[in-house]
Amino acid sequence: MDKDMSQEAEGRLSPFLAEQRYKHAAKFIEQDDTVLDLGCGSGLLRNYIPETVRYYGLDSEKQWTGDPEYLFKVEVGGELPKELKKVKFSVVTALALIEHLSRPSELFSDVDKVLPSGGRFILTTPHPRGETVHALGAKLGIFSGHANEEHEELLGKERLQALAEQQGFKMTEYHQFLGGMNQVVVFVKT
Repeated sequence: MDKDMSQEAEGRLSPFLAEQRYKHAAKFIEQDDTVLDLGCGSGLLRNYIPETVRYYGLDSEKQWTGDPEYLFKVEVGGELPKELKKVKFSVVTALALIEHLSRPSELFSDVDKVLPSGGRFILTTPHPRGETVHALGAKLGIFSGHANEEHEELLGKERLQALAEQQGFKMTEYHQFLGGMNQVVVFVKT
């Protein structure tokens, strides 16, 4: 399936939801950061962060709209491309990604491999309280049906915090948005 027809475009409100994720995550990205955007989709986070940020995106499908020099196709669980192995990232983002993983702890493990101590890991994910609303909205074509079908588990604050601590990350920011149906979380690698 063409991912551009998934979370970012499929469903009448999906573009709005994606924009909200980008805006909330971008609040925690500073102008001198070097960002690795996991599951970058079409690379649109780049439009919401300062131009001075060095941005690199990874996804399993090539469908981005940004500068292809900074976007890389990598299969899930694949190795980091050689062009990125020497880059020192200060931030890793994973927006609307963790809920699609059967083993969410592996996301923290992967981030741990590329983020130095003191680096920030920013993620967004739907809150479990919105699961019924999301499922109904997907059936009605309001939200992405494919994204809803691919959800493995919706994680709340406590579960996210526990996963993070097991991998050596500390939660430093936690905010809900969209009426509490979504959440943005910032972790710092200890």
